[in-house]
Amino acid sequence: MIKVSSGLLFALVSVPTLACSPAADPVAEGSASYQIVATTSGQVNCSFPSNGGIGKAPGDVPQGNPPTSFGVPVSDGEKAKISGKSYNISCSMGGGDERSIDLYLEGQNNYGDQTLTSEKTWISLSGTISADGSGTGDASVFTQLSETNTNKSPCTFSVVASPNDSSELRIGESNITLSFVCPTADSSLNRKSECQLTGTIDMSDCVQK
Repeated sequence: MIKVSSGLLFALVSVPTLACSPAADPVAEGSASYQIVATTSGQVNCSFPSNGGIGKAPGDVPQGNPPTSFGVPVSDGEKAKISGKSYNISCSMGGGDERSIDLYLEGQNNYGDQTLTSEKTWISLSGTISADGSGTGDASVFTQLSETNTNKSPCTFSVVASPNDSSELRIGESNITLSFVCPTADSSLNRKSECQLTGTIDMSDCVQK
């Protein structure tokens, strides 16, 4: 449209409105290690002891109880070097003093035994974390031997302290590093077996709930 006013010529140009696409969720990264061992009571045998981990490079057998070896983080969708299969990693975290967490890692088992590195493993944690870094919840682990879950009793979670400052916990709006101890874990393949599940998990770029 052209409009003439006071001897001046104006051109009114229609500018199209650009629609903004919603921001994509961040790509989750993480690593984990775990141990399946006999319970402290020793009343029932643990018939499926195992170690496992998810991370870029195979490491030593996780040390400590719970283990404190995180490995090198891998990203969701990244292809494992040996198996060539993609990692499936997701995590979400709530806000407030009681923070809900849902953490999941699936991919190549990077346990120190090279014969197991092409096998798939996954680990799943869900629960709540208090302001002091303690929490409770459930954990499940899949290994080449069986699927292990902790439905009988809750696991205890502890956010790991910063190596440079023991008063600073490794938890933020979208990242968390925690250890977990599950006193009783059973197998979907052997209900008469009773084990303890311990481990560590390190996650970043989590989605906010």
